[in-house]
Amino acid sequence: MRKNIKGLILALIFTTTCWGQTTNAQIGLTLLSQTDSLNYTLGLLSGVVIKNECFKDKPFEECISEFMKYLDEGFTTNNQFVKPDTTNIYSEIIKIGNKVGSAFKAQLSTGFMNLSEFKIEFKLIKTGIEAGMRNDFSLMSVENSQNYLQKTLVEINLKNNIKENKRTKK
Repeated sequence: MRKNIKGLILALIFTTTCWGQTTNAQIGLTLLSQTDSLNYTLGLLSGVVIKNECFKDKPFEECISEFMKYLDEGFTTNNQFVKPDTTNIYSEIIKIGNKVGSAFKAQLSTGFMNLSEFKIEFKLIKTGIEAGMRNDFSLMSVENSQNYLQKTLVEINLKNNIKENKRTKK
């Protein structure tokens, strides 16, 4: 199960994203830039996958609470992760929350998905994750998110390849 979850999240990160000014009146969220949209979208898609893979047969609100708590811990602390008690029904959720938070923290120095021109906006990622877990698609749908992310990443890669080709021709 762990490999499946990692694979799904990685697939979302690398293959799946509304650029412009988009607002969600319910939470007062405004996406003003491509960076904002990328961060929120990645969170939204990750939240959907995590909920679908990890929350089965467990109390929903408690799952969100545990995940978000350890997502924050993984992002904000330098402590080595202590494995949760395996008898705890939330142990997988705790591990995944911590690993996801740590993965986003690691991108603080390298940029969003190792794209230095885009910075990690953890607050937007968290908001997107929770929206995805709660099936709140008022800001953007899963399909629009996937299309946006995929289109944007292709455009960024093309732009970067063009820049690289110009540098090597000089």
